[in-house]
Formats: sequence, C-alpha cells, structure tokens
Amino acid sequence: MSDDCYKSDAPIDVACLLITTLWAQLRSKDPRTRVGACVYDPTSGGIYLGYNGFPSGFPDLKSVWDNRDPETGKAAYVVHGESNAIRKTSLVLK
Repeated sequence: MSDDCYKSDAPIDVACLLITTLWAQLRSKDPRTRVGACVYDPTSGGIYLGYNGFPSGFPDLKSVWDNRDPETGKAAYVVHGESNAIRKTSLVLK
C-alpha cells in the first residue's frame, strides 16, 4: 500500500474491542460485571454485539441481579455475551 492512501486509525480488532466495551458499559444492566462480546464478519463487515443479560422477556429485577446464589440469582438466568452475539449472527447470516 502506498503512502498515498488513507489508513484507519485503528486495526479492526482494536476497533471491535472498543465498540464492544462501550456497548457493554452502556447496555448491560448487571451492576457488577459488564461483559460484552463481538462477532465480526470480514466478508460483509457486519459487527454483531452481545452482552451478559437475562433472556428476552425476562424482567431485569434488582432482586435477581443482586442475588449471588447460583441457583436463584443472576447466575441461574444470565445468558453470556458471547452466546448473545453468536445468536445474532445466526439470525442474520441464514
């Protein structure tokens, strides 16, 4: 590539990490752990984001989020960010 071309300020992996971090910080309701995940499709340039959260339709009750018991608290219900991001790709990439 010649010096005559514009270059991105950040490589795609760095850009995806920054976007994912911001997404999780802004969207996650977990008061302790805001974890995000990203799936990047280099063919289409699609970015699919997920964060740790309860399944769709499950209420974001403070009593559940603050409960650390593995059988009745958040750990029993939370869907990981990675699973959420992968699920989104399967909805789009059919």
